[in-house]
Amino acid sequence: MFYLQIYKLLLHLYVLNIHVFFLNFYTMKLKNKHKFITSLILDDLINTKLVNALMSLDLDADQYYTNIGDKVMTLMGYTNQTQNEQVHTYYVGLLNKSKHISLKNNYNNMHQLAKQIYEELKKQKPIG
Repeated sequence: MFYLQIYKLLLHLYVLNIHVFFLNFYTMKLKNKHKFITSLILDDLINTKLVNALMSLDLDADQYYTNIGDKVMTLMGYTNQTQNEQVHTYYVGLLNKSKHISLKNNYNNMHQLAKQIYEELKKQKPIG
């Protein structure tokens, strides 16, 4: 139980860090927007992997989902509710590819997957 409490604390700090980073986005230049969105996707991939690991241990991990995907959709210009929901469903499917990537040695494969997801989302609708 102690490890679960530590995990909860670390996850809350992780989410807080993402929100601070998101607020700093508005000071960035537009040319860095794709890097920022890719970093958010990477954070979402890692969080998805953590949530899936908790669920595989029969723990209720629903409270640990973040709303990073909503921020990604907004930043990529999906304002139409129906379109947003369709692309978000597609996005969640892409995030599940993280199940097969190991984080033991490095994050290179996860970075590559984040870039691929960004490119796939761009194909759905170019960034406005």
